Amino acid sequence: SQNLGAGRPQRGSAYAWNGLYLSVLAWLVVFVPFAIFLPQVFLAQQAIFDLTAPSEAVSAMQNQYGGILLLGMVFTLGSRALGHFFYGIHKPSVVMVSAIVGNIVNILLCNYLVLGRVGLPFPGAQWQSGWEGMGVIGAALSTVAGGIVELVIPFALFLAPKTDAAYHTRRAWRYSFAHVKDILRIGWPAGLMGANEL
Repeated sequence: SQNLGAGRPQRGSAYAWNGLYLSVLAWLVVFVPFAIFLPQVFLAQQAIFDLTAPSEAVSAMQNQYGGILLLGMVFTLGSRALGHFFYGIHKPSVVMVSAIVGNIVNILLCNYLVLGRVGLPFPGAQWQSGWEGMGVIGAALSTVAGGIVELVIPFALFLAPKTDAAYHTRRAWRYSFAHVKDILRIGWPAGLMGANEL
């Protein structure tokens, strides 16, 4: 948004690309190890806060669901990086539409993957597809699929000829330490808040 206001909108695209690179790096350094050690994290949490351990079945489900979500977090992080590009160029509707479509995909897939039903999840719906569904694993996979949609829509628009003509989005793909430094300098408070909420 600062580059847009300064009359040099083509310089803003490098921030989006470097935000995507930071997303992949954060995923590799933080979220993948977190997914690998999630069972130990839950056990430590129980010990620290003196919590009653869940049953083995519940423990398995929480590890499966959390692990899949953490491994799919790269799509969520990437969609946030591109989302901020579109906020900066005054096109928040791109973020809104991608979130709505992603949530619709999540709802429809969740109904199918969790319960084995095809169609909208209305109460009493009996549309069986011939299988039992995947339970909590299906819920996690449908959430990740919705996150993929939330990334694909803005990424396609980011690379579209019209956006490239105005912002040089296809030309600014190189890694830039200066841009990464700016993103970290401006973004660390929000990142710390998000980590605290997590």
